[in-house]
Amino acid sequence: MSTFQSVTFREYLRIYFRHKTAMFLVFSIIMAALFFTILFKTPVYEAQVTLLITAQKKIEAYYYQDAGNAYGSGESTVALTQSEIMSSTPVLERAVKVLKLYKRPVDYERKFASPFKIKVQDQLKAFKHDLRELAKKPSVTVDDDFATAIRGAVEGLR
Repeated sequence: MSTFQSVTFREYLRIYFRHKTAMFLVFSIIMAALFFTILFKTPVYEAQVTLLITAQKKIEAYYYQDAGNAYGSGESTVALTQSEIMSSTPVLERAVKVLKLYKRPVDYERKFASPFKIKVQDQLKAFKHDLRELAKKPSVTVDDDFATAIRGAVEGLR
């Protein structure tokens, strides 16, 4: 006789239902974390551009014609050079100046954020402001603390 018994589907379900509160709790925590992650995520937009560069410049002098062949084909070399020029610092600085990207406010992404994220950012900013104001106040001495306790007791008797 075999001592091995097959496990039925009903027995599997009994195991799952025995731990249903733990599974529900884990599921709820994961869903809440996912919900708040989606609320705080600012959409990211991406744009691409294709720039076609034609290298049609004709080399007149016969001693320059061999230089193009020595460093690769003339057209691909010019195209690579142009692409390097476009991503160079002076060209990018000029693009920033023309588009006035330096005038953007620090919280530029706020326009695209969800209302929930904006509300949380405002509350955080107010909290930081209150902390700075609290730090500016002189520290409370023992006499001030005693006077505050006396005033509180007197107000409690009224």
